[in-house]
Amino acid sequence: MDNDLLQDEYSDEGMLDTDEQKPLSFVEKLLSLFVNNSPEAKKKRLLKDIQKILKKQKYKFLNVKTEEAQSQLAQFYYQIYKTTAVPSSILAGNESSPALKYLFIDSQLTGKQKALINRLHKDDVEKRIKENPAEMKAVKSELAVLLKSINDEQKQNVKILYRQYLAFLQFIKFDYYFLLRKFDSNFGEMDFKYKPSFAPINCEYITEDIIDTINMFPVILKYPEWESLFTVLDVFKQQEILPRQAWTKVLNAVSAIEKSQVLVYIVKLINKDPFYKVSPYDLTVKF
Repeated sequence: MDNDLLQDEYSDEGMLDTDEQKPLSFVEKLLSLFVNNSPEAKKKRLLKDIQKILKKQKYKFLNVKTEEAQSQLAQFYYQIYKTTAVPSSILAGNESSPALKYLFIDSQLTGKQKALINRLHKDDVEKRIKENPAEMKAVKSELAVLLKSINDEQKQNVKILYRQYLAFLQFIKFDYYFLLRKFDSNFGEMDFKYKPSFAPINCEYITEDIIDTINMFPVILKYPEWESLFTVLDVFKQQEILPRQAWTKVLNAVSAIEKSQVLVYIVKLINKDPFYKVSPYDLTVKF
């Protein structure tokens, strides 16, 4: 049974979709009398189906017989770690910087709006009023014009960009190094000159790590465009936050893995829960 066949036969909960089943034939009804249809028996059959799917997967991330995570799985996470470790380090300690938040707003403003903001800078306003107290009226007028000029679309774009930033931050801050050390204890943090020798490990040791990452995947993949965010981060840190080509490669790999559902099947099998479902993280926050 391949992936497509599983999706056809099972509903989102991983159970047979009884609403679309055809009426049983006489022979099928007869055979069903000799089949154990207890919940536990059904669960075991579903797990066996998942084993078959994993054996046919092109991504050989798990030895189904021994339930050991393979080096190919470590290589997948290593690719992500190589790309995200540096930006994670660069942003460390500045994740919630007010200056960064302002840059998110500034990225959505027009030239005229930016010019007004410059005129309304605290030091400039104080100087204007000190030189001419009548300027207070002009300052109030300029502030009203500025606030009125910022439309709903701009406000929404700022919120979307900030949520994308939070998704990116969550993705790069995941402890990939801790996960990879389970496959190779000699691997040093951010030591990319070292050639890792990833060995198979009991998959139970990393199941929770896998769950954390697959809950992030739908969130990170919902954004089709990343240049706007990276441009803001480049300006904030005054350097390239990460190579764009490397990020695209990571997104393509994550997208392929998510589409294959291989990690979801692994979690179902290792946790003996054929009804497990991904729970994407909710990043709905106020800016």
